[in-house]
Formats: sequence, C-alpha cells, structure tokens
Amino acid sequence: MKKVIFVAAAAALGVAANAQMAFNNFGSGDTFNTGTGWTIAGPNGAIGQNWDQGSQWTAAAGGTVDVVKIAMGSVTGSQDCKIRLYADNAGTVGSQIGSAATFNCSGAFGNAYAPTVVNVSGLGWNIANGSNYWMVADCNDDAWQAWNWNSIGDSGPRVWFNNGVASYDVQPRGAFSVHVVPEPATMAVLGLGLAAMARRRRK
Repeated sequence: MKKVIFVAAAAALGVAANAQMAFNNFGSGDTFNTGTGWTIAGPNGAIGQNWDQGSQWTAAAGGTVDVVKIAMGSVTGSQDCKIRLYADNAGTVGSQIGSAATFNCSGAFGNAYAPTVVNVSGLGWNIANGSNYWMVADCNDDAWQAWNWNSIGDSGPRVWFNNGVASYDVQPRGAFSVHVVPEPATMAVLGLGLAAMARRRRK
C-alpha cells in the first residue's frame, strides 16, 4: 500500500516539473506567417515613431509562466526587444503583472526562423485558467522589429501604442505561445487523486 502511494506521489511531482501550454497560435512545428507582421519600433528607429503592440489572449491553463515563445523578426537597428504581461480590464490593457523580459530577435523579418524562446520563470508572472491577458511587445532606441502574424487564422483584440497613446481594434494575432508551471496546490490535489486511484486498484 505505502509503495503504491509513494509511486503515485512521485508521478505527481514529475508532472509538476513539466510546463503546460496556456496559449499557442503557432502552426505545426512552430511555424508562422513570415511575410506579415506588426511594427514594433523604438523612438529613434527608421520610422521615427515609438510603436508598441500586443494581443489579448485567454489562458488555457493556470500557474506561473515559465517560457514565452515569440516570432519577432528584425528589420533594422538593434536587436533589443521586450515583452510585458498585463491583466485584462474589461477588454483593455489593465495592470502590469510582472516586469518586462528582454530578448534579442532570433531572425530577420521575411524569413523562416525559429521563434525566440524567452525565459520568464523568475519574474513571477502568475496567471489563472480561463482569464484574459495582454501580451505586449516593444523595443528600444533605434530598433525596428516586426512581430510576425500567426499562420492559422487566429485573430482577436489588438492594442497598439503610438508614442504612448493606446488604440484598439481586432487583428490577426502575432505568433506566440505561453507555457506555465502549475501551482503546487494544483499538483498536490493531483497527487491525492493519483494516490486514491492507486488505493482503489490495490483493493
């Protein structure tokens, strides 16, 4: 009996170590639309305006965000980009959940490249299953990037900040995915359920 319960608990801990997908609009093999995307630009970039853009999305799993994958291609200028996670406020961008995470683009816009993997595991980005959030991208100084659109026809509310002024519409979403590690309490419940199943089978 004790051995079976121990095995079930160990299995639960093993699941806890694996991230779950909270959102994903990449195509098969992390593919995306290579020829179309949103302009993400710093104030000193080639277009001469500061452009931040983002999408509203709904979490399909809850926990602490571990990794974000994003299809952000470089056009000109520096490679320094940031993503921020915001709560939703009645369909608009609400309070910021965590600090921005910086990364460098992994490819040139217009080409097929592997999405950038942004590790945010230490930033405390906690989300709840079924809740809406906003993922917003920006870049610094002379950077001009493009957040490639997804290739699966996914669309939804978009926000864009032109020199800090927010506007909203509905557009194809930029391609990204959000991976979470379930909260310990959730895994404890799962562990109890596995233990109960093991006891029933033992009997």
